[in-house]
Amino acid sequence: MVFILDDGAYFNAPLDKIWKLLEAHGADGPKIHPDDKNQKMEMAADNVMVAEWENVVGGRAVKTKVRFSLYPPLGTAGEFLEGPFAGSKFFNIYTPKNQRTYITAVGEWKSPSIPEGKLKKAVLSMLDKEFGEDVAYLKTMR
Repeated sequence: MVFILDDGAYFNAPLDKIWKLLEAHGADGPKIHPDDKNQKMEMAADNVMVAEWENVVGGRAVKTKVRFSLYPPLGTAGEFLEGPFAGSKFFNIYTPKNQRTYITAVGEWKSPSIPEGKLKKAVLSMLDKEFGEDVAYLKTMR
């Protein structure tokens, strides 16, 4: 298990637009994260949703399933239920400042398939990729 604190990144958008981006993941997920296939997202309870998708990793399809708890306007909590980060738990905290929204990701990460010595690099790579795709999509939003 690896503890990771990743902060300092920000969106060039106010907090209310970031929440619209989060809502768009359900309807426009494939447009936001083009490598994610067979996406499904459903509300499991008030402010709780479960998201599933597949990615090709090492030439084979890998299913990922995450339960997200939404705490507007503060952030989200997530738990990987299936996939390469199964058992990991994290928080994304949103901090508005002027017309920017800073994001802090913090969590305990584990993996049934990634060796612990490579886990931090794999998590940070995934977070950077997802953030970059969110930033690109945010520019297309009105």
